[in-house]
Amino acid sequence: MYPIGWFLLGVITELFFNLFYGMTSRRSKKNEDPVITYLLNQVSERIQGIRKERDISNYEKFANELNISRSQIGRYEKGEDLRISTLIKLLIKLDLPLSEFFKDFKSNKLPESNKQPEK
Repeated sequence: MYPIGWFLLGVITELFFNLFYGMTSRRSKKNEDPVITYLLNQVSERIQGIRKERDISNYEKFANELNISRSQIGRYEKGEDLRISTLIKLLIKLDLPLSEFFKDFKSNKLPESNKQPEK
């Protein structure tokens, strides 16, 4: 391979590396709004509760039952952000209505948001 080929290969590899790791670092960034964090923790506790209600001792078996990666279920159970479409797919696989999933949420104890209202 010519020297220019090695150079281009290095540049492309570096761009791919930065793009991939840049996206994952943005995705895993914790939400700084206490309201969002509180609600994500509520979702997390509910997902764990459903798993325990079904007598599944660990999230790996739960992930297999739902055909979702165990790392993904682990992140959801730790309160990391998830897309609403993912939550809906999860509830469909669990045969659980959205209203049933959210019935025990404690919305009267919401912390104050850091977000300033837009003008």
